[in-house]
Amino acid sequence: MNAALKYVLAVPIVLGLIASLAFGFNTLLDWRAGVAFSKLQLNDPEKRVRMFLGSPSSTEACGAQLWWNDEARGANDGRCERLVRYTYRHSSWTVGYSADQLVVSKHHEVSP
Repeated sequence: MNAALKYVLAVPIVLGLIASLAFGFNTLLDWRAGVAFSKLQLNDPEKRVRMFLGSPSSTEACGAQLWWNDEARGANDGRCERLVRYTYRHSSWTVGYSADQLVVSKHHEVSP
């Protein structure tokens, strides 16, 4: 087999491996976040959440509705002041904090 043919065959294989690793790594991170997210309890301190999930992707104000997993917990009566988001390729994990940095809401959103 000549060198040019080896090169032509090797390039798509290497690119495919790199793409597989990138996709697999992001899927692994999302799975790990899901396991950590399931362990979060009401009134957990932010320090514990960061120990499990690390630094969030973004921070925003809480919405009008409080959530606990997929269950609506009623209107936000001021308990939730800050919402942090952990975003991955196919999903986003959100955690809401009170003024004393305790968990008051959490929700998992899946992207299509």
